Amino acid sequence: MNNYLRGGVQAGWATLFSFGVAGVPLLAQASNLPTAVGDSFKINSPTDFADPNNSPDVARSASGGFVVAWAGTESADTNYSIYVRRFSKGGAALGSEFIANAAPSTATMTISKPKVAIADDGGFVVVWQDENRDPSNGNTSIVYKGRLFAANGTPRMNEFCLDPVCTSEDDSGIDGKTVAMDAAGNFVVSWIDFGTTSTDASIKARRFSSDGSALDAAPMTVASGFHLGNLGSTLPRGLTSTRNRKSGDFVIAWQKIHGYSVLLLLAGTNETIEAQRYSAAGKVVGRPLLVNSCSSLYSYSIIAGCTMSTANLPQLTMTGDDAGNLIFAWTQTGKQDGSKLYARRFTSAGRAAGAKFSVASLGRLGGTLSTAQDDAGDFVTAWDDASVVLGQSVSASDSVLASNLQISPADKTTLGGAVAADSDGNLTAVWVEYTATGENSATGTVVGQLYKFP
Repeated sequence: MNNYLRGGVQAGWATLFSFGVAGVPLLAQASNLPTAVGDSFKINSPTDFADPNNSPDVARSASGGFVVAWAGTESADTNYSIYVRRFSKGGAALGSEFIANAAPSTATMTISKPKVAIADDGGFVVVWQDENRDPSNGNTSIVYKGRLFAANGTPRMNEFCLDPVCTSEDDSGIDGKTVAMDAAGNFVVSWIDFGTTSTDASIKARRFSSDGSALDAAPMTVASGFHLGNLGSTLPRGLTSTRNRKSGDFVIAWQKIHGYSVLLLLAGTNETIEAQRYSAAGKVVGRPLLVNSCSSLYSYSIIAGCTMSTANLPQLTMTGDDAGNLIFAWTQTGKQDGSKLYARRFTSAGRAAGAKFSVASLGRLGGTLSTAQDDAGDFVTAWDDASVVLGQSVSASDSVLASNLQISPADKTTLGGAVAADSDGNLTAVWVEYTATGENSATGTVVGQLYKFP
């Protein structure tokens, strides 16, 4: 068995550290370790290749079936499309993979960065981005698109733009869109709109019914006031969302980064993680949640304080249960304690259920961060640690394993890392294993592994 959550940890990692409200470590038993179910398995067909520069995504329904989406190509020399494949609860493929987007990428347009969400009956929606490059000047812009599918993989609508006017956004280097779906298949998309000037960037959202009909004629503004400036900028990053499976209520969260310069030599940031709750009808519920805040002063490295942003990578993830309780996880780098993964729980009433706590120490964080939970409140967070996918398992009482979990094999070069769970505690992890085919090229294989929460 290719047990990438290494089998030896049952005996070797019997001691955990449980962090209370004050962050004091307490001894606990290793009862929150997910166990691998069967061998790892290849998701894409032998005749195509996964994009080695794009992380796959996975969504698992309450009944256990799951869908995987990735950027791929039919040969190493052709342009990429968004591929999708469906699987049963036990990991059996339900038909062949298929392409979600209407047309493949071209020499001047790249399709990438898929996200997927699923309903209880197995219907699902996929969103991605089209990156358009102007050959005359090299400038790029992106358009966020999506498509709705029935449980059997049949398209229920043509591909659509998340923004109804199909506005092109500036290429910020981040994955600026997200999607969440409830049990009935109603879904909400949200994205970062960088506007047409340096002062009108915002976060937008739009609701759709289970048949793909738009419930909002115009996008909702979730947050605004972002801007670029000579002496300072306030930018949105790390967009994520979750939707209550039963009620349809949803939450959108983001990082807000305010950067400034001091005497043209030093620079600093004030960063926050904020979240806004909404009813299923799209009505604002309460004030925005302040999940975490961080301030830093730095030159070529951090002089004081901490930062939650690194090279525009998505450093925030969130999940929620049927009762409306929320779990946030994010990365943070401090002058004193280095780079760590933190988490914090909030109740369904929007109140913090204790302080943030440390989940893991990080090496070289790559471009992904993903969290999934079971109905009991246990959760797993996975991340791309340069060339291997690692994870950490946390119990409902916030007991944390003493060492990181190795999800992808050590003898493979891997990228990405996404996890999804169902109501019974079955977990799916996916990632890309890739092989260099030349000095500046590589081909990838999408790999999955099933796990079971204890």
